Amino acid sequence: MSSTTQTISQQFLSNLPRGTPPELATAIEDAVNDAFGRHGPPAFMQTREAAIAHECGHGIVGWHEGLIIESLRIFSRPSPLGNLWGGWCAEKDDKEWRSDLDTTVESDLSRARMIVAGVAGETVCRLDTPGSSLDEVALSQFISLNATAKLADPELSQDEYDAYAKQLWHEKVWSVAINILCANHELFMQLAERLDRKEKINGGKLRDMLAKIRRLGHE
Repeated sequence: MSSTTQTISQQFLSNLPRGTPPELATAIEDAVNDAFGRHGPPAFMQTREAAIAHECGHGIVGWHEGLIIESLRIFSRPSPLGNLWGGWCAEKDDKEWRSDLDTTVESDLSRARMIVAGVAGETVCRLDTPGSSLDEVALSQFISLNATAKLADPELSQDEYDAYAKQLWHEKVWSVAINILCANHELFMQLAERLDRKEKINGGKLRDMLAKIRRLGHE
C-alpha cells in the first residue's frame, strides 16, 4: 500500500463507528487500493457539486427513513490529493443506532439505506467516481449482511448465500435509496440549490423542506 492510498484509507476508516470489525476495515483498504490502481487520483477527487449531491442524498433518505436530520453542510478539506470537498449530515441521536443479530431486518436495511444515500445522491446526478465514499458503501453492505443472516435459508450453500446477500443489498438498499431520491427529484434540486448558496442548511428551514418528502412503501 502506497503512502497516498494508506492516507486515503485512514481517512475513510476514521469515519466508521467504534467497534468496526477488522474484516470491514480490510475490505475498505482493498477497495481503496483497487480504485486507485485502476483509476488513479481522479477516483477520489470529490467536487463541490458532488459534495452537495452527497449530503442532499443523506438528508432526503434519512428523513424518509424516519430520522431527524438537524443540518446539512459542505466544506473544503485537505487531502493527500489537495483540497477536496466534503460534507456532513447531522442526525439527531446518530451515536445510538446499532445493527446486530438482535436488531430487526427492517432497521438493518433502513440504516444501510441511510448510509449509502450519499453515494446514491452522487449517482443520480452522475457525479459519482470509482472512489466515492467507499467506506459508506462497504459499511452499508456490511450492515445488510446482518439482515441476510436473519432472512437466508440456513440450507443455502456459501455461493448461494453470497448471491442472496448481494441481491438483498441491491434490491432492498441501493435500489430503494435511488428510488426515494428519484421520487423526490424536485425537493432534491431545491435542497441542492440552497446548499450551494449557503453551504449549510439547518433549523426550521431544513425541517420545512424535508417535510415535503414523498414517502414510498418498502415491499
